[in-house]
Amino acid sequence: MLPPWLAPSPQDAGAEKFAAGAVLLALDRMVRAEPGWLGALRARQALQAAATSVRSLRHREDEAALRDAHHLTRPGDDPGPAGKIYRVWRDFSARPTRLAGPCLAAFAEALGVRAPMAVFDGLTRASKNPDPVAAAIEAADACVAALEAGAGEGGVLAAMAADLVLARRLGWPRPLSVIGAAGVGRRGTVAERYAKILREALACHGRAMELERRAARLIAAAATVRVKGAERGVAALLADDVVSAGDLCRAGSAALGSDRAARRFLERLVELGALREMTQRPSFRLYGL
Repeated sequence: MLPPWLAPSPQDAGAEKFAAGAVLLALDRMVRAEPGWLGALRARQALQAAATSVRSLRHREDEAALRDAHHLTRPGDDPGPAGKIYRVWRDFSARPTRLAGPCLAAFAEALGVRAPMAVFDGLTRASKNPDPVAAAIEAADACVAALEAGAGEGGVLAAMAADLVLARRLGWPRPLSVIGAAGVGRRGTVAERYAKILREALACHGRAMELERRAARLIAAAATVRVKGAERGVAALLADDVVSAGDLCRAGSAALGSDRAARRFLERLVELGALREMTQRPSFRLYGL
């Protein structure tokens, strides 16, 4: 748990930077520990970043609609404009940070943003600022300037550049989409954007603590459900924001037998209070921690 005094203080920039450093240290320790539910956290942050991005692009989809667009559409099918942005953020959260330049180029293509490869190679190396958050903000500004696109898909790409710089500075193997979820664009002062990033880092840490509790409950409950393939089913649940019964079968948990068997497995975990059904509908259901 983080102490309550770690909260944004716009009136005191020094205290705000101290708080940001403390929160990032807590997140850094968590990432380096590589808990089994870290994949779920990355996926959940990707969902938050996608929701922020689609709002900035004036799409109407919320988190639930984005989940449906991805999970209820086959991998090769078109999930729609908002669903496509969600898939890009999901892909972003799974890519190695060391491939920063090539990653940005690939995501630029996916988003329909055109720029030479040299732009992306330079973005994540340009800043010499020792403050990782300030360096990330500088990268976002540099991306916007290079693309001459302060809004739209260019703004989404700028947030990805910022998250890659933050991850590189902290030595994280993959980005956590903190800045994307915060929605830090070019508007506002550096102090205002710093405060938004701090608030999202605090929210991310809160999600991590909740996932830690829920993951422990899931593992304990799954041990009482004697179903062949249960371990692989639990691993799939720990690795993503939500899954469907069909996802479990496609994720190498075919030992659960069938879509029907996977559904029974998931429903049993819901009955045990170890899993949540996220849609509140009778069919095409999604389950997560």
